[in-house]
Amino acid sequence: MSTYRLHEWSVRAWEDGFTAPELVRLRLAGRRAEDNKRVLTSPVRSANGCAVTTESGSVYVLEDVSPEYVAFLASIGRTLDAKNPIKFVRR
Repeated sequence: MSTYRLHEWSVRAWEDGFTAPELVRLRLAGRRAEDNKRVLTSPVRSANGCAVTTESGSVYVLEDVSPEYVAFLASIGRTLDAKNPIKFVRR
């Protein structure tokens, strides 16, 4: 299991236009600090505060959030919880 720091991160819904809403998977997008590469992670499995584990087993520690993602959240009436930024909606 590898641990990475993720900068300029955002949450992406991974779906193909035909996927039922309850089956849409969350992924993280951002810049990995260790090699400065832009990444799109495998689906998120769990989150513990700012430490997010993906299905591949990698752990991403969320650093600075993308300003565009914060603006998107505001546009849909949501705010970012800096201590627990990843939320799962149970259906």
